[in-house]
Amino acid sequence: ETSAGKAVEQIKKLQQETRGAIECTLADMHELNSAITTTAMGTTSGVTVLPPLHASSLYAAKPPPLIPVACDKIAYWYDSANDADFAVCCTGNEMFGSAYKSGVYLYDLNASTLQFLCAYPDKAVYANSMGIAIDAEQHKLHLFGGKGLFGQWLILNLKAKIWEVRKDLSRKYAVPFSYHMESPKCVVVAKRLHIFSKGKFLRYNRRKKKFVELKNINDGDVKHVEYMFYVQSQHRIYAFGARNDNAGDETVSYYDDIWYCEHSESYTEYKWYRYHIKLPYHDINNNNNNNHHRQNS
Repeated sequence: ETSAGKAVEQIKKLQQETRGAIECTLADMHELNSAITTTAMGTTSGVTVLPPLHASSLYAAKPPPLIPVACDKIAYWYDSANDADFAVCCTGNEMFGSAYKSGVYLYDLNASTLQFLCAYPDKAVYANSMGIAIDAEQHKLHLFGGKGLFGQWLILNLKAKIWEVRKDLSRKYAVPFSYHMESPKCVVVAKRLHIFSKGKFLRYNRRKKKFVELKNINDGDVKHVEYMFYVQSQHRIYAFGARNDNAGDETVSYYDDIWYCEHSESYTEYKWYRYHIKLPYHDINNNNNNNHHRQNS
C-alpha cells in the first residue's frame, strides 16, 4: 500500500508539472502574439526590430521581416569576426513609385533583423540572371554573368561596402566568348571563383588573373545543374539536379544523382564522380523520358 501510494503521488506531481509547463508555454506564446499584433515594428538606423522572445522550453518562431522588393538571389554568409549568421539577399530592380531601394540586404538569422547594405554599382544589374557566391574567408559577395553575350563580374566587400566591377570578361579574363552567361552556378573555393554553365566548368586563376577550363561533369554530358556548393573539409564540390541539353524523349536527367568533384591540393586537377547514394526523390516525367530513351537505345 505504501509503494502504491508513493506511485500515485509521483503521477500527480508529474501531471501538475506537465500542466504547469504547458500553461507557461501557452502564456509565453500568447504574450508574443499580442506583442506582435499590437506593437508596431520599430525601425532604428534602417534596421527593423521585432519584439524579443520570452525564455521558455518551447519557442514560437518569429515572423521574418518583409523585404520590400523581390529577392532574386540569396546566399548564406557567416561573419566569423562577429560570430553572426546572415542571409545575403540580392533584390530585383526598384518598383515604380516605391520608396524602397533595390540592392543588397542583410538578414540576421539570429536576431531576425533586416538592414539595407548598399545599392548596386549600376542600374543595369539584373541579379535574377546572374550567379551568386560568397567568399566567407574574404567577406566578399560575387555576382557573375547576366543576360546577353558579355555579362559582368561584380564583387562586393561586405565589410567595406565597396564594389569592384569587372567587364569585358572574354578579353581581360579569358572567359570563352561562347560561354553561356545567363544564370551560371557559382562557388568559391580557396578564394577562387568557380562557375558552371551549359556543361562548361571554369576556375579563376588568381595568379594569372584569368579563367581556365576544368574537367566537366560526366565528360560534358551534364549541361545544367540546379544547385552547387562546396564542402571545405572534404575538398569537394557537390552538384544536384543535373540534366543534359537534349530535347523531348532524348532528355537524359540525373535528378536522383549526386555528383561531386574532388580537387588536388594545388587546385590544378579536378575530377567528377557520381555518388553511390541517390537523392530520396525523383522526377516522374524525367524518369519516364529516361526509361523510354534507354529502351530505344
